Amino acid sequence: MISTGAMVQIGKCYGNRMVDLNASNKKLKVRAVNLVVDLSKYIGSEAVEALHATKWNIKSSILMLSSGAPMDAAAAIAQVSAAKGHLREAMG
Repeated sequence: MISTGAMVQIGKCYGNRMVDLNASNKKLKVRAVNLVVDLSKYIGSEAVEALHATKWNIKSSILMLSSGAPMDAAAAIAQVSAAKGHLREAMG
């Protein structure tokens, strides 16, 4: 319980999902695509495009697709960075 609370506080979770992972192998890339699809409600091909555009940054990809307005990868990455890695804060 303590470690879960810590992960939420430092911005590694969004809701009940761990969104801060390094997609360094095939299994983790599949997990990253599934996270972006689940949290942004977009189809797989759009999620993969967003992940490629953000260099596999899951938080920025979710923000890019969920923002409601067109957002490029650089703006999404900057917005997540400005929110100190907290996706919920970046989404505003």
